[in-house]
Amino acid sequence: MDGEKIIYGGKIFRGNLDFLENGLAILIKGKKIAAVGKFEEYILNYPDAEKIDAENKTIMCGLIDSHRHIVAPSSVEISTELITNGTIIGFTEAKSALFSGITSVRDPGCKHMGIFTVKRAIDDGLIPGPTVYPAGPNLAGTAAPASWRNYFVDGIHEIRKAVRYLFSSGSTWIKVVVSQATPESGWKDYIQFYSQEELNVAVEESHSLGLRVSGHIEGNEAVRAVTKAGFNAIEHGLDIDQPTLDEMVKRNVHFVPTLTWALEKKEMGFISKMKFPEFQIRIDNHKKTVVRAIKAGVLIAAGTDSPIPISRPGCLIDEMILLSECGMTSAESLRSATLNAAAVLGIEDHVGKIEPGFDADLIIVDGNPINDLRVLKKIDLVIKHGEIVQR
Repeated sequence: MDGEKIIYGGKIFRGNLDFLENGLAILIKGKKIAAVGKFEEYILNYPDAEKIDAENKTIMCGLIDSHRHIVAPSSVEISTELITNGTIIGFTEAKSALFSGITSVRDPGCKHMGIFTVKRAIDDGLIPGPTVYPAGPNLAGTAAPASWRNYFVDGIHEIRKAVRYLFSSGSTWIKVVVSQATPESGWKDYIQFYSQEELNVAVEESHSLGLRVSGHIEGNEAVRAVTKAGFNAIEHGLDIDQPTLDEMVKRNVHFVPTLTWALEKKEMGFISKMKFPEFQIRIDNHKKTVVRAIKAGVLIAAGTDSPIPISRPGCLIDEMILLSECGMTSAESLRSATLNAAAVLGIEDHVGKIEPGFDADLIIVDGNPINDLRVLKKIDLVIKHGEIVQR
């Protein structure tokens, strides 16, 4: 049968276990993992299958970046130049992500509809790239920043109509810009752009169409409001207190903290030197929130939100390392970019584990990522949907 492959000789990180397994081989048929078992049996039954030797290496699921803007930059106004440049950047960013071992991307927003063009080009095999799950333009009240990736709508009628429009345009989930900290206050005060009623309707309409809903959310009060509304996930989530984290666990609200974003924003010069001390406090407080979230048992997914047009290579691995510094074990950090990330998208029934019936999205790395997450920065081989895309 066409498309049969056998990967053997390496250690396997399944995704749902905390250790690597020895002595197993993976049989791939077409786009799916067909079986995990004995190499000798597969060689006997599938003598013509392509053999991939992973001796002294680790085999694991392809990585998922849960917050990566494929199409950039943003702007106050949508122009032909913005759409063209952004889409070209999207082609480059998609290839870069895939070749760094990222086989799926949860794209949290684009100012225009170029992200859907990039997704279709990838799906049709015209350009290399990860599987993209796009939110499209972000719903935001008119008080939100004009230069963000926003689709400005106010009131429950406009919100319902906007969710339906994004669904028909190709959005696979909905992102809402709910709140932000103000630099003028030293990032201590937060502005919320939607009322509780509006947040409730955003969730109701999204869920009625089978879409998950998440949001750009900063500040504890806004996190409490979206948790009450039934949001599926929270992006960023600064300054969350313990009772709110406990409520997130109770309601199964997932968390994409994007620690890398805050550090890169400072290091890349996006923050005035006069604001460095205040911004450092913001970073330190965010880390404390993540530490509490890990201890509370909140499901956390790794997402970078890298603030430059083309994301820095290895930034997702740096995010996983930062999560480990906040208290995750290495295995938990690996899950943050595989099984947990799949759960945020609601695709954990077929993505994020090495099990029969799951998508054959796999990477092979030199070394042991349980001992050192940094080995993930040197990908030996990438397989997406059963096909070798980078060796």
